[in-house]
Parts: sequence; structure tokens; C-alpha cells
Amino acid sequence: MVAQLGDYMYRDIVLNISRTFDDLVQWFHENEVLSVLLRDNLHLVTFVEKIEKVLQVLIRRDAFQTCNLEMLWTSQWGKHDAVQRNMLLMISHLSRFMNLQLIDRLFELIRDSFKQTQSPRERSLLLDFCRNLISNQNSSQEIMQKAFELTWQLYHDNSLTMDIIEMLLNVRITIIHTARNPEILRHEGFLKCLEEIKTHSELSVPLFYHLKQCVIDSTDRRRRLNSKAMITLINQENTISHLIDSIAEYLRRAREFILANGAPLPMENPDLCLLNSQFSHRFHVTQRLDALGFFIIECANRNIYASVEDTRKLWQALIESPVCEFERQRGFNFFGQNMHCLSFEASVDIFNNCLLNFPSQHFTVNSFNEIASMLKYSKADSLGRTIYTRTAGNNGTLDDVINSIMQKIRDFLWLIILDGSDSVAHRAIEFSTCEMEDMADPERRNACAALFIDDCFLRLKAFEAAIRETPENDGIAAKAQRIAKSLKVLLVRYENSIRNRAHPPLYRASMGRCFQVLLIFCKDDSKMKMPDARKILAVNSNWTMRYFYKQVLQMTSMERNRSTSLTTTTTTTAYKISERMDLLSYHPSGGTSGTEAQVRVLSMLTSMKNDRFPPLNSGIHTDTFRLVGRQSMRKTLGELHIDETTIFAARYAKSKRDTASFNFVSSMTQGDTPESSAMEESDEE
Repeated sequence: MVAQLGDYMYRDIVLNISRTFDDLVQWFHENEVLSVLLRDNLHLVTFVEKIEKVLQVLIRRDAFQTCNLEMLWTSQWGKHDAVQRNMLLMISHLSRFMNLQLIDRLFELIRDSFKQTQSPRERSLLLDFCRNLISNQNSSQEIMQKAFELTWQLYHDNSLTMDIIEMLLNVRITIIHTARNPEILRHEGFLKCLEEIKTHSELSVPLFYHLKQCVIDSTDRRRRLNSKAMITLINQENTISHLIDSIAEYLRRAREFILANGAPLPMENPDLCLLNSQFSHRFHVTQRLDALGFFIIECANRNIYASVEDTRKLWQALIESPVCEFERQRGFNFFGQNMHCLSFEASVDIFNNCLLNFPSQHFTVNSFNEIASMLKYSKADSLGRTIYTRTAGNNGTLDDVINSIMQKIRDFLWLIILDGSDSVAHRAIEFSTCEMEDMADPERRNACAALFIDDCFLRLKAFEAAIRETPENDGIAAKAQRIAKSLKVLLVRYENSIRNRAHPPLYRASMGRCFQVLLIFCKDDSKMKMPDARKILAVNSNWTMRYFYKQVLQMTSMERNRSTSLTTTTTTTAYKISERMDLLSYHPSGGTSGTEAQVRVLSMLTSMKNDRFPPLNSGIHTDTFRLVGRQSMRKTLGELHIDETTIFAARYAKSKRDTASFNFVSSMTQGDTPESSAMEESDEE
């Protein structure tokens, strides 16, 4: 063993080569070599690594005592960051060779140092040291148990900040996942957390998340609960009931605290700290509800449900008597997302005794969206015949229960539509008309629409009689307007759910602008040199182009067949609709009169018929002569910028197959609107 000593007073130390290791150890202690090694240069990693090798030999030969460990600990405590990190890392490496006596003393040093210091940096270093200490062990159950108990003692320090609390609880989770038999520590950690939660203390708030982490299987990517033993423990300890009690108790004390300070309820800011707590009101509610939601879902998957009394207590605490609007919204969200995880009895009780009796003026759009999820689940046909048979017995048929619940839902929605705010009422109208039933199912869609229309007319009749009696009552008139709006929304949503319709939607026709357009067409392309038929058509700006195309096709086919029948010897009363017709639209440029526009269209049609190609955009003309194709059939006339100045031309020359004509049309056509850039083709339909 060779050591270069920096101080002059130690240069006269002479090391004699001993025959035994005991002589070397005796010399090491007599000359206080360890204190000399720990005096300087501890910020150098290489120097600390050499010290580690020396001490490792001493620990392996049981020549390292608790006083030496205390000297190691004292040498780094209170020093700058580099020294502390190097020394703590070295001690964590040496800990794998320490006996239980040294480990016990090491944990005592950690505990005393953690309580003495108020520095967040040093506390973070100690927690990192604990994590390294556990990872460097050979998973000894005794050491894991001691570390687990130490972290629980450190947690009960009232001076801890939230960052230190999170690190401390993460160390506990690391200990559980590292242990050889994690079920023992998992069981112990769960019970300690639950007992602390039952006390409703300040320290219980961060434990809600830790309670969930204690039972989660670390090997499961979905972060689920897979231990049957933990499921049994959760059920035996009535965990869900205690979590609901914690939420109700905190909100009760918070409510009393606000009233004692003379503040109004509900308060506006959820980020305030109540009850002299270091945690905000939002944090209190969020931590509790997140943990409760996790256990309700996991238990429901094993057919373990919260009792009816507990679910009603939770509804009353969060929604009926909130401290802040924040937890009311969170409560609606909780029940909307977890309604399927409640028992049938609890779901029916929440629906009948809580939801239907809740004042509609307290709803917001977000809360109603959650209520919509609850209403969808509350439909008896989604609960299943098996559940119904188990609960209802032979007191009635399933259809009776379905009709009863559906009628209650409709009455509840009408209450919201008539008495809720404007935004909530509009959302309730949308839900009741098109979301309660599957709009893709024609039978259910039609039945739902018929019931809603009947309700609308019955209520309109009642309001009409009330308005006649008290015409100055503006409230009744406003409710009647909402019913009329409901009919309009039903019509819009109902017709939008029908695809490939041949007729224009009724609500569009009722709202569009009516005007007239000119149609020019030729009765017989093979014999007539010039188009000889003109029609004035009354159209609506909200007609679809497909509907207008079919009207023109039917009318022109009748005229062409009638003209053909007059020139033949056989008379027929039937007509044949042509399979192909090209419809073209002409938008005259500014300053062009109607007569000039008609002459221009006739000239262009004649040029197309005789295969002449005069340039359209030369001179003063800026014409737009476009082919109506497939991409435009679903659009309305208003969307295609068609007005009373537009002139339509119908042509049966099969432009798509006639190369000359098709090229002529293509040279002028880039879609039906100036914004379109796609090439249109003749419509096949």
C-alpha cells in the first residue's frame, strides 16, 4: 500500500510490510489514515474511486466500523455539490458489502441529515442517494424493508415541499418494484396510505396518487391492476367508500371554512388554498377524483361496485353543494365518463333521484355534454336483459322499463331546452333530435323524429293558448321560439343524415333566394342548325345542381321526344329521357346586356356544333362558359355563384366522346367556379 501524503507532518510515517492483514488494519487505524484520505481532493472522481477500492477491502474483511462510516458521512455533509455527489455515490457502491449493523447506522445518518437540513438541494441529494442505495443492493428483503420504513418516516416532515414529496414517494415506488417479493411492501404501503387518508390530514393529499401507484403492476404497459391479492385487499378495506368519504369530508370542511370567512359560495377561483393548506383547492379535488376513478374502473372490471349510498353521497358533494364550479364540472365529467362502471342500482338511483331533480339553470355546455353521456347509458335497452331480470324481477316487462326511462329522458331534455341558457338549450336540442338515437338506423331515426315532432306540436299548442290569455308574457313567447327552433334543427340534422338525395333539402329551399334563369337548348341537334328553344326557369339558390340538372334533363327530353313524334307517322304519348346531356353555364362579363349575352351563347353553341373554335377571351369579351360536371352536382346554385344573369345551355352532342367538341369545351373549362382548378367532365347520370 503506497500513499502520497500532502501534509509534511505525515511524511515520516513508515509502512512496514506485515505478514498478516490484521497488522495492516491495525496500522490503518492507529495512524488515522482514513481521516487523512478524506481531508482533500474529494471533488476529484478518480481520487474518490481509489478510496473506494481501499474501503471495499476493509468492509469485506469486517475491518470497517460504524465510526469509520460516520467519518465518511461527516466528510461530505455541508460541502459543495461535487464533493457530496462523489461521496454519496461511493457510499452507495460500498453499501452492497456492508453488514446489517452498518446499514442500520447508515439509515440513521440519512434520517438525521434529512431532518436537520432545510436545503431542497441537499434533500434531493439524499433521496437520490436512497434510490442508488436500493438499486446497488442485492434485493435483500431486510434492507428493502428498512428503506421503506425510513421513507415513510421522512414523509411525515411538515416542512417538505411538493417537489421533495414527489421524489420521496417515487423512491417508495422504486423500492416496491425492486424488492424480491414486492407484494409484501405493496400490501404494507397500501394499508399505510389508506390509514393516513382516513385521518383527512394534510399529509394525505399526495397519497391518493401514491395509493394508485402502490397497486399498479409495473410490468403492465397499460398500467393496470393485475394482482388478485390486491383486489381482495381493496374490497376488504372498502377502499372506494373511504375515498368517497375523503372527498365529501374535505368539501364539507372547505365549505364551512369559506362561510366562516364571510365569502360567497360557490367561489370563482379553484386555485386558492383553503383550510390553511399548502395545496390548492384544485389539487385537493383532482387528486381525490383521479384515484377514485382508477379504483372504480378496476373494481368494476371484477364486478365490484360502489354502493348506492356512496355514489349518491359523491353526487351531492360534488354537484349539488359544490365549493367551486370547478368540482361541479369535474363531477359531471366523472359521472359521464364512469357511468358504465356503476352498478345497475346505483345508475338508476343517480338517474331518477339525482340527475332528473337537478336544476337546469346550473348546466353549462361542457356539463351537458357529460350529462349526454349519462343519458345515453341510462337507456334501459343498453343495460341488458340479464341485469334487468336480476333487479326488476317479474314486476314488469322490459319494454315498460325502456318506455318509462325514455319518457323521463325526453321530459328532462325538454326541461333543459325550455329553461336552460341559450347555449345549453341549443346543445340539448341537437342531442334530443339527432344524438339520442342512431341516425344511421332509419327505423330508430324515424321513430325518434316522430316522437319529437309530436312533442313540439303539443307544446306549441299549449303555449299558443297561454299567449292568448297573457299576450304580454315574454317568457312564454321565448319558450315557443325555442320549440320552433327545435323543429328547424331537427329538419336540418335529419335531412343531412340522408345521403344521395334526389330532391333538394327542404330547409335549404325554405331559406334560399328565389330567382329566374334562362335555359337555351336545341330540340333536334341532327337537323336544326341553331338552338330553337328557350325556357325561363324558376330556381332557388339552395337547390343542388343535381336537382336542377335532373329538372332540365326531364324537361328537355320531353320537348325533344315531342318534336320527334310530330315528324313520324307513329304517334306516342310516352317520352324517353335521354341518357346523356351536357349542361353548360354562361356568366356574362360586366356591362353585357341580356340580349348580347344570349347572342353570345347562341354563337358559341353554333360554333361548337359546326366545329369552329373562335377565341372566347379576345377583345372586350371576358366570357365564362363552363361545363357542369360531377364535382358540382352536390353543390348548391348559391355555392356555384349562379344568379339571375346566368344563362344555361343544354346540349346532346356527347361532348366527352366528340374529340373536337370536348377539346373546345376543355379549353374554356376549369371547373364551375373561378376558385376551382379541377377539370370537369360530362355527367353520366
